[in-house]
Amino acid sequence: MHAAGGHQGAGAVRRLFSALRRPAAKGAATVVSLALASIPLAGFGSPAYAASSCGGQVAKRTTASMEGGPTFAVTHVQYCPIWKSNTPVYNRPFDSRQTVGHLVNAGSGNWFVCRSNSLKDTYSAYGYSSNDWAITMADNGKWGWVPAVYFAGSENYWAGLRQCTIYEDP
Repeated sequence: MHAAGGHQGAGAVRRLFSALRRPAAKGAATVVSLALASIPLAGFGSPAYAASSCGGQVAKRTTASMEGGPTFAVTHVQYCPIWKSNTPVYNRPFDSRQTVGHLVNAGSGNWFVCRSNSLKDTYSAYGYSSNDWAITMADNGKWGWVPAVYFAGSENYWAGLRQCTIYEDP
């Protein structure tokens, strides 16, 4: 996983640390510490430290066939960050759900069709709970639902991801 501007971020850190070795003017340490705090860091394994918004809609034409649910045309998807590798994808967001596959990689390389929270079961993992779910295709090609607790961000798990329509949402 790479932080946004990966090589630029590392160069910025080196420049800031080399500035710390030089004699500092009054208040320079505060400026350097504030600058360090603004550099994006990679590798944190929790949703509180990751980016939280989804990208804009990208054209993708396919047919989603949800196990035990609807089949519908997909015309657009959105890439959204998830914080955990091997995130489970479930056949449905309620009652006797089963894992149909996984999203192998964490980060912003996973796409989603839409989100929903109407009449969904609450899902809890890693100290987080939510009744929000999103539709995607697992890395094995099977369609299903991902619980919002795996989306990166501490408050709004998927800023910008569109709401599912009645045709997509069982």
